[in-house]
Amino acid sequence: MADPYSTLGIPYGASEQELRDAYRKLAIDNADNPRRMSEINDAYDAIVLSRGNAPSGHNAPSGHNAPSGHPGGYAAPGFSDIRQRIQYGRYDEAAVLLDGIPQSGRTAEWYYLKGSAQRGRGWLEEAEKNFEQAVRKEPQNFEYRSAYDSAVSARKGQYRAQRQQQKYEEKGDSGCCKICAGLWCADCCCECFGGDLISCC
Repeated sequence: MADPYSTLGIPYGASEQELRDAYRKLAIDNADNPRRMSEINDAYDAIVLSRGNAPSGHNAPSGHNAPSGHPGGYAAPGFSDIRQRIQYGRYDEAAVLLDGIPQSGRTAEWYYLKGSAQRGRGWLEEAEKNFEQAVRKEPQNFEYRSAYDSAVSARKGQYRAQRQQQKYEEKGDSGCCKICAGLWCADCCCECFGGDLISCC
């Protein structure tokens, strides 16, 4: 195997951010070059493993072959590899690899994994749309259905929280206003008894 640092075009002392940036750029630029993508993936995994950044039990993917039946012999990383990256929180890498798969290879699992990567980045609306597409393609798949239902619930909860906050702001009933109103009332009570809680001078 060629020197992984040379393959990614980074120095030996490159930071984690430089490593990720180099990987992302090369993956985008070589999405249509299966042989080059295999070299890039192997180099990235070799560096990550050598630095001890991979979670316990993580091994470099044994192969970067296309899912069975993939048209045109396109050799993108297998979905199991992408699942691993999502599992370990490597959402950006997973998204780059998914985006490199042609439209003709975007199965129900592709949409599920795309949604999973987006959910990991906090993009709930986009995740919900991709989970929905996965369910449409394979309506009997429990994993896809559960992910979609969870995304819908999360989005509804987010929407309710936003609406509640908006109502508070419209009514002037924010936490700050409640504190101010409470202090004003307390000051009035003190003044009734000859005291002064809030002095103006």
